[in-house]
Amino acid sequence: MSTMLMKSTKGFTLVEVIVVLAIIAVISGLSIVGISTLQRSSRDANRLKTLENIKAEISRIQSQTGRVPSENDFTWGTERITIATSAGTKVVDAKGIATPKNGSANICSPTAESDTSGTVYCYRVERDGYILGADKEAGIIDVGTSNTKFESLRTNN
Repeated sequence: MSTMLMKSTKGFTLVEVIVVLAIIAVISGLSIVGISTLQRSSRDANRLKTLENIKAEISRIQSQTGRVPSENDFTWGTERITIATSAGTKVVDAKGIATPKNGSANICSPTAESDTSGTVYCYRVERDGYILGADKEAGIIDVGTSNTKFESLRTNN
């Protein structure tokens, strides 16, 4: 009779299995959010690197010709931005599709139009310099300028 009263202790209870599955689900959810944030930050870092390369080319052209390139000197394409002036043609590598921001006088206002497929850039020549920027996926524009007059436009994340 004692063999009938003995309870089998092999295996896991249903509650233990549910708790383990819940822990795995929480960890998976947190890692997915973390990975997507890291990917977005990496794409934004590439955008800023491209902006720095464009700004360097603008400075080079300005020192050679005495003027900054006009908006029409830029060709925005897939994986590259071409700047063609009398000083020559320079290609700046870009990740994804590079498109110009079109529209009103507020061409360099933040709009969060950039996404995983590409970047929306803005370039505008002003009387006292130029404004150069790109929409980050976080929705904030990063502006590089040739004059401290536009420093108030710069917004950091």
